[in-house]
Amino acid sequence: LRAVAARLDLPLESLLLGAHAKVLAALSGKREVTTGYLVDPELPLSCRISTGAGSWRLLLDAARRAESRLLADPDFAPGLVRELWPATPEFDVIFDPSGEQPELASGAALAVGASTQRGGLELRLGYRSDALDHDAASRIAGYHLAALRLIAADPEAEHARQSLLSAEELELQLEGLAGPRRELPDRRFHELFEQRARQHPDAIAAVHAGR
Repeated sequence: LRAVAARLDLPLESLLLGAHAKVLAALSGKREVTTGYLVDPELPLSCRISTGAGSWRLLLDAARRAESRLLADPDFAPGLVRELWPATPEFDVIFDPSGEQPELASGAALAVGASTQRGGLELRLGYRSDALDHDAASRIAGYHLAALRLIAADPEAEHARQSLLSAEELELQLEGLAGPRRELPDRRFHELFEQRARQHPDAIAAVHAGR
């Protein structure tokens, strides 16, 4: 990941932020996502990132621009922002670029960061147990790791065509949650409808405008 960041001329934090934005987009189904960005302890700022179609490189560039706009804002001053910070934030997720110990600032449900204390890169999550259980937090951690693996493998690949689901979770969603298998009758829909109408001639099939 460090080699990819260096090749793309990006800070490692921007690469991590881009992966985080991709996970939020996948979870929310939205291309425009907002995350809290922790600029100092317990002080998150609103960071909006567009995750539209394109390569991972373009997504990482978008994350870098959003991060730069946030930190280069001439009106930004930690002390002032802290005084004006609303009691109810506009986001539930915090990204901590330092990553040493993600803080659940301002009542957020989830905080994500990556620590480099031991020379490697260690993903860390903090979460409110009343909002997420251990399994849900583990899946979200897995989505972040999957995004980072895909970035490391090929930052020029089109991210929208790549899934963050593990093989096990994909199998669960396609097969495990599908319910029991049932043999389909060898008849067309209108034939099945006619059969039901004969069996229940007084039942209402559809209602429109009181009819």
